[in-house]
Amino acid sequence: MRKQYQGVSIMPLLFLLVVLALSVKTIKGHNNNNGMVRVNGTQLMLNGIPFKVNGFKAYWPLFAAAEPSQRAKVGAVFDQARTHGLNVLRTLAFGEGGKNHPPLQIEPGHYNQTILEALDYVVSAAGERGIKVILSLADNWKDYGGMIQYVEWVHGVGKNLSAELFFSDFKVKQHFKNHVKKWIEEMANFTKTIDENHLLEIGLEGFYGQQNPKKNLGSNDGFHQFGTDFIRNNQIPGIDFATVHAYPDAWLGNKTSEEEQLSFLKAWIDVHFEDAKEILKKPILVAEFGKSSKDEGFTADKRDKVFTTVYSAISNTTRVGGAAAGGLFWQLSIEGILDAFYDGYHVILNQSPTTAEVIKQQSRVMGTL
Repeated sequence: MRKQYQGVSIMPLLFLLVVLALSVKTIKGHNNNNGMVRVNGTQLMLNGIPFKVNGFKAYWPLFAAAEPSQRAKVGAVFDQARTHGLNVLRTLAFGEGGKNHPPLQIEPGHYNQTILEALDYVVSAAGERGIKVILSLADNWKDYGGMIQYVEWVHGVGKNLSAELFFSDFKVKQHFKNHVKKWIEEMANFTKTIDENHLLEIGLEGFYGQQNPKKNLGSNDGFHQFGTDFIRNNQIPGIDFATVHAYPDAWLGNKTSEEEQLSFLKAWIDVHFEDAKEILKKPILVAEFGKSSKDEGFTADKRDKVFTTVYSAISNTTRVGGAAAGGLFWQLSIEGILDAFYDGYHVILNQSPTTAEVIKQQSRVMGTL
């Protein structure tokens, strides 16, 4: 399990994310197709031309921006991102209750002004550098409140309810499976009624449901038991594009070889790209991928091979008119931030010259497609 927030969970991650395709100039009124990323078939479009993503995930900027001594790190890492051709950031825009970190939402309907200002800074700083932003509005991790905080707000804490029932009781599991689809439909429709300009994605890892268990390719997931279904969830009309995550080191375990993990990685991405084009008929992003430096026997070369495998799958599919819109690695970091934000999957460009070159080369390739 990765330290703090991560993309792998024993529960499906119920993200609802918004693509904020605004730059500061657009906010101030310059209207060139609103500067908004749109969807046209299986392509993302910006100002009438295909928009190809080579981006990064970083969950820490919101919390760093809230600390005066750390705020400059946010702008600095965005500068490094642009130098390497990265054009999309995926980050957090939530935090409930404040058990482990300063909350965005202290209690229902009551917000922390400091964190709101920090969020404004993150979005503005990205926009000034031409970086588009994907904001996560909720997740299932309790590090930052998550779904459990909403449950506690409604039902109170200290209830003698066993979490084991979630995994063993048939009716509980069935109710949750039915709930997942209804929840996505409701939240997608609601968001579109208040803001039709931004794109929505769910943010699930891409595991298939019980109708297609073989497509999970032997990954040790179990997610299909709890309502996660790549096809069904992403077919909901309000969802604009699909996502897939890829962590073969975490999912397959240490007993698998590097060759087996890379083979799984390529097959996993390819099957999702195919289904996005042929079944969903929507664009797809590889929204998280990486290699942990905490893995036994880690080397930068092993991480570079993971990045190269993902990037090649994206560019090869895009080159022949596939649904792949790009990828975002987990996660971009910088020297001098809090140690808690270094989770093993972090990439510090100044300290990782070969990985940095792989990233920059992918930006060049995507710029030609």
